[in-house]
Amino acid sequence: MASFTFHFELATDEQVRASRLINLRRPVIKSMLAGSVALGLAATGAFVTGVAWPFQDASNLVLAWCIPVGVLAGLFLGPQVQVRALRRRNRTAAGAHVFSLTDAGLNMSSLGASATLQWENVVEVFESREFILFYFASSFAQVLPKRVVPQESLPSLRAALAHWVGKRWRGMG
Repeated sequence: MASFTFHFELATDEQVRASRLINLRRPVIKSMLAGSVALGLAATGAFVTGVAWPFQDASNLVLAWCIPVGVLAGLFLGPQVQVRALRRRNRTAAGAHVFSLTDAGLNMSSLGASATLQWENVVEVFESREFILFYFASSFAQVLPKRVVPQESLPSLRAALAHWVGKRWRGMG
């Protein structure tokens, strides 16, 4: 099978977008978001229809809508805070990266760090419009920006990933 090597740096805003994507794919985050929106909608329905519920009072309705708004704000602002703190404390996060994808796995190196993630230990590989995420746990992933993958290499990369991880590949193409 072919091998691929990519050299890149992640800009802060790019790392924030990747972090948001990783968070939004977590089942617990999806549940929290859905539950908080459902609470806000139920409170609004109870308020509008006059159903005897704690949300008949307008101040309770506002409080009920603070929860989904707070969750959305946390999902939006949390990754910005986390990424900025990570980049301040960890020179590896802000530096140059080299990812080599081979039959043996994903070899990653950056300033002061290197690791190999064997394909058997990859939980999932997910392709979005902007990134390829290599999940090594259900909530943690290594990020490869698709901007560094030459357009003509993308079909062969997708085929190789499908071969290496099988059903754990969630590609777009």
